[in-house]
Amino acid sequence: MSTFEVTPPTPTPTRLSAPPVVQPARLIEAAAPVALDPAVRVDIGRSDRSGAAVSDDGRSRGDAASDRTNDERRITIDRDTKSVVYQVLDPGTGAVLVQLPDVSVLRSRAYAEAQAERRTADKPVDREA
Repeated sequence: MSTFEVTPPTPTPTRLSAPPVVQPARLIEAAAPVALDPAVRVDIGRSDRSGAAVSDDGRSRGDAASDRTNDERRITIDRDTKSVVYQVLDPGTGAVLVQLPDVSVLRSRAYAEAQAERRTADKPVDREA
């Protein structure tokens, strides 16, 4: 068996460098606050004697909202979904201009309710406890 002599390692001198120079922080000036426009503009206009909408400067507005004052409005209950349906109809043609909820939403609700009813009907009732 051989023996070895173990000597501790000799430390090597290391050069300590100076810490890095850090520049002082600069103050950043904030920009002056800017007034924001309102998120929603609400225009509650006045109306003249004929019922036409009038802008703030007194001129009549010929927009679509004032043209729809003669439309027929109807609220019904949908038979299939038992939902309340709001409709705006054109009095001349009887065409539906606006309907809430939309026809596709009513169909989707009716389909989902029929599927749920079918699932509960397919499950047999367990009569034994």
